[in-house]
Amino acid sequence: MNDGAKMAELQNTDGAINLLAAQRQLHSDAKALYWVYGIAATAPPVLACVVPNLSAIPMIACVLLPVVSGRILTSLAEKRQREAASIQQEIDPYLYGIAFPNTEHDERLAARRGRRYLMKKGASELLDWYRNIDGLPTGRAEYECQKTNICWTMDIATVTLLIDLCVAAIATTIATLGIKESGTNAIAYVLLTPIIVWMVECVIDRWCLRHATKRIKDSMEDLWEDDERHVKKAQDRIFEYRCRRPVPDFVYGLTKDAEQQRVEARL
Repeated sequence: MNDGAKMAELQNTDGAINLLAAQRQLHSDAKALYWVYGIAATAPPVLACVVPNLSAIPMIACVLLPVVSGRILTSLAEKRQREAASIQQEIDPYLYGIAFPNTEHDERLAARRGRRYLMKKGASELLDWYRNIDGLPTGRAEYECQKTNICWTMDIATVTLLIDLCVAAIATTIATLGIKESGTNAIAYVLLTPIIVWMVECVIDRWCLRHATKRIKDSMEDLWEDDERHVKKAQDRIFEYRCRRPVPDFVYGLTKDAEQQRVEARL
């Protein structure tokens, strides 16, 4: 395994930056697909609810199309998310000096996505991603990097869960009031189905993500082991949660400074 100084040096090499750029872009692609799904699940039902005396066919379309398109969009997003997780799974062993499984990914796709990200945003935000590790010994450096990833993900999963619940509650309230005001038949309440399906999926995904990261965090703190065997074990679990539904970019922006301050205080 590498010590903190070696990891700090490796994380700014062209190979690491290109892979990290590809991972970021694939994450963004997956998030965009999930955003489209959220809009498709909430906007058509809400708009349909405020139309008086809506006929049966448009009503059915406003229920079926969001649900069907949601399945397609979710499938595409999950593929992008897994590609991103596999690329990150290649970055970490490069930094740690340990071989990990689940690194298989489409290298041509990664190269294209990496170039796309660097052309748009450059590499400045990708430099020195793991901070204050250059003085840490072998094992402890890997442990702190893993713990940083886990704690940050756990916190933003909680924030995103609350945001999703608020959006779903607002959309449901508007749709319900629209149905009442339009005077349509009670069958119109079926328009709430896509919103409810989307809300349930989001809640389950966010809760599972938070639960998974909390279990890993508690396990690492209880065992306090930083040898290669425990690093590999933790990494396997980290890969599993990285394949789950990602959180929006703006949530990272909201929590970045606070999380970095927590890491610096701990180290």
